[in-house]
Amino acid sequence: MSQFLRVTMLLGSVTLINLLVQIVRTKIVALHVGKAGMAVIAQMADWQALLATYVLLGTEQGLVALSADAWAQGSYASIHRLLRLVRRKVAPIVAVVLLVLALASPWLMPALSGLNSTVWAGAAGTLSLLLQLWVRPRQSVLNGAKAFGLVARSRLIESLTAVAMVIPLVLAFGLPGALWSLAAVHVSSLIGTAWVWRQFALPAAVDAPPASADADATDMRTLRQFAGALLISGGAASLLGLLLRRRIIDLLGLEQAGLYQVAYALTLQYLGLVLGAMSAYSFPSYRTASQQPGQLGVEVNQTLRSVLLLVTPIIIGLLTARELLIWLLFSREYVGAADLLQIQLVGDLFKVVAWATGLTVLASGRVRLHVLLDLGFYVTWMVLVEVLTRSLGRYGPPTAFLANQILMCAVYAWVNRRAFAITPQRDNIALLTVSALAVGAAAWLGLAALPLRLAGSAVVMAGWALLSVRRSEASAARQWLQGRLARFR
Repeated sequence: MSQFLRVTMLLGSVTLINLLVQIVRTKIVALHVGKAGMAVIAQMADWQALLATYVLLGTEQGLVALSADAWAQGSYASIHRLLRLVRRKVAPIVAVVLLVLALASPWLMPALSGLNSTVWAGAAGTLSLLLQLWVRPRQSVLNGAKAFGLVARSRLIESLTAVAMVIPLVLAFGLPGALWSLAAVHVSSLIGTAWVWRQFALPAAVDAPPASADADATDMRTLRQFAGALLISGGAASLLGLLLRRRIIDLLGLEQAGLYQVAYALTLQYLGLVLGAMSAYSFPSYRTASQQPGQLGVEVNQTLRSVLLLVTPIIIGLLTARELLIWLLFSREYVGAADLLQIQLVGDLFKVVAWATGLTVLASGRVRLHVLLDLGFYVTWMVLVEVLTRSLGRYGPPTAFLANQILMCAVYAWVNRRAFAITPQRDNIALLTVSALAVGAAAWLGLAALPLRLAGSAVVMAGWALLSVRRSEASAARQWLQGRLARFR
């Protein structure tokens, strides 16, 4: 089993535990604050999430890239310089903005929530984001240094500490406690990161030589490039996403648009678990490989194989049990989204391929090309939704998603060939072909009754594994699983 799969399974399992903890926390909060309280919390949480997205002005991915470069070169002084740079150049700007927003809470919070009682809790939540100015740069360094064990521990500590703080606040004070818990989450993030940072093998800053002005300027230029790319593409993605949902509502009506949103939200949830864990490993690995001639192609092909081996069984399983999944997570009235989810899941296979091959552009520092491609794919998605929804009705949006992901795969393959001289290995082409056929067969079996579907999907899965998985990979996966299970004995 490759290091990619080991790290992805490690981070993915921690993310899954965190998700389950969040579900429990949400249930407890919902029982004690009611529907109106949940609406207020959602508004305040969305505001916190918006501020948190820009708390480092989009420089986090740049910090990961520069940390990966420095760690690969053994330049610990460069990592300390990065932390000083954030502290001197980025943090003061963000701190001033957060302080202004906190002072504006008497006017801002009632406008957001509709309640005057949210002023102090809202101000506390805004000010608590100041803690992220210490936390996030160090999380980026850990990620860039590929300290994935520490990253996993940090996430787990954050989640458990947050629950330990949140639940007593909610039980004791109800809605006010739930609102104050939004600030407590940032405290838990500080605790988790501080604990693992003490275990990180980074020489003390006192041993680092003073940085030159040229080095600072170069690093700052790189941070601005990544920040500009992420702020532009992220902002455009949010705007285009709103426009896309609005257009689907216009074309199909609220009810059908709601069913599509259920299907789309479900794929976002599980792909968030998978791609989030993968990205933590792959971005710094691609960044390091891009500095070594010929190595980026090796890394891309290894990642492509690993991602197909990991995701294909998940998609086949979701295709088989999609109605049950919708019923469990939503309710019986949303089961009508199952046939839309069927098409969406097929598109997800190509989405992970596009992700594995397209990450080369940003990781190698070609930020302008990344922005152009990202915006271009959102535009083609909107065009496809418009055209296909008019011809296919309710099946138009998920079919547009599938078509757009296939287009992304083709474009990224062309870009990789032209810009990096990277071509997929024959084994990977064969694996993608077999995986696409297996997922297509599982989608077709989804039209049958559940007993026949289960039996057919089991045969499809066995055939896929027989044709795709090497003995060494199966043996390594079995050993890894046995090792993980042994910890519970």
